[in-house]
Amino acid sequence: MRNYPYVVVIAESPPEADYLLKVLDDLEIPNFFPQRDTQPGEDWDQRVHMELDTADAVLVEATLKGERKELENIKSRK
Repeated sequence: MRNYPYVVVIAESPPEADYLLKVLDDLEIPNFFPQRDTQPGEDWDQRVHMELDTADAVLVEATLKGERKELENIKSRK
């Protein structure tokens, strides 16, 4: 069992994804972003399903307001 949260980020818009990933990295919360973390030739669907199955939280391209507070709450539960 991990002693830290693991977050999967699903976002199509680069500004939102960049912001969320920066906040996660700043808070030292391990994360997975399919567009960044999958390799050419990798079975994208299989990898995303695997990451979703192991995630403690999934952030889906949401509004940016309040995201940092929720991410800080996730980290505090680590």
